Amino acid sequence: MKLKALVTVISLALVGCGGSDSSDSSVKKSGTLDGKIQSLNASTQSLSLHGEQLSAANAKISYEGKVLQFSNLDEGMRVKLTANNGDTNDIKLNPTLVGKVTKIDGTKVTVDGVTFEYKLDDDIEVGDWVLVTGYTQADSSIKIVSVKEIADLEDDQHEFEGAVTDLDTNNQTFKIGPVEVAYSGASIDKDDDQKFENGSWVEVYGRFENSVFNAVKVELEDDNDYKDTEVEGVLTWVNQDKTQIEINGRIRAEVTAKTEFDDGEKSDLKMGRWVEVDLQAQGDTLWAKDIEFDDEQGEKAEDFELKGNASSVDQVKSQFELDGKTIIVNAKTEFDDDLTMDKLDGEAIDVEGVIINSEYVAKEIERQD
Repeated sequence: MKLKALVTVISLALVGCGGSDSSDSSVKKSGTLDGKIQSLNASTQSLSLHGEQLSAANAKISYEGKVLQFSNLDEGMRVKLTANNGDTNDIKLNPTLVGKVTKIDGTKVTVDGVTFEYKLDDDIEVGDWVLVTGYTQADSSIKIVSVKEIADLEDDQHEFEGAVTDLDTNNQTFKIGPVEVAYSGASIDKDDDQKFENGSWVEVYGRFENSVFNAVKVELEDDNDYKDTEVEGVLTWVNQDKTQIEINGRIRAEVTAKTEFDDGEKSDLKMGRWVEVDLQAQGDTLWAKDIEFDDEQGEKAEDFELKGNASSVDQVKSQFELDGKTIIVNAKTEFDDDLTMDKLDGEAIDVEGVIINSEYVAKEIERQD
């Protein structure tokens, strides 16, 4: 995993919606917000999220049940909270990595086997526990936006989240980025209809020992965890006809005729754009009720579209051949038109996806028109 620092946190402004020039600043957002803290005001115990100034004076602030203080918050941290007319009473931290600093070399920092560039606060030392927040980019790198010291946790409270790769069900190991995770003694928390496979987005808890993350619990994320939530992040994939988007490498949503756009239009849906998306449930899927564009630009990836007849389908390796290319299928691949892996061989199909580390990773597979 290539991790890149985003040292300067960019403040996001809530401006015009639709085709208008400005928005009514007196209208306060209500509901569940998921995003990064833009600014903090210790004297008023308030924070800014999604362009909204919120009082947190009476808020319960927590990470995995551990009660924290306002002083534990940091600009750039990803949090999930409920907004109610300018107030919030419940703030949950959602870091990317929680662990101990094992090495500091200038701005090069290593936490639990993950090395990245970031200018730490002067009081953070080797051995300290930290909460690390980052956002997955279209090219699968992560931009680190916050590293904040936290009081010591228990040895089995290390956490790492990300997409599963190199899953070995025989040896019960997989990787998140560069880190090997051993899960033989772990509980797997997932919905009955979910498959644990490459591409699954997971939160892993456990111990980091001898360069291996020994998991005690693996939680699979479900897109429906985000229904009725306003999420912000980077567009990590957009299909050709702009009817499907992926946010932060983990959330898939449909763009419909009912989707409204603020500070942009449908044609602005491109990989790397920073957006705020109001997600609503539609059956078993999510759809974007409203998409607001920001000027911030993340990393891009090369996308592809290939057409032809699928061959050499390998369900064990989750791959097949198309137009001379090996196509990788994972948990984030969407099959349309009643297609499945066991129906692909010989089918005339249209595949869209992204090229990551020279691999063609399918995002959407459908029958040719």
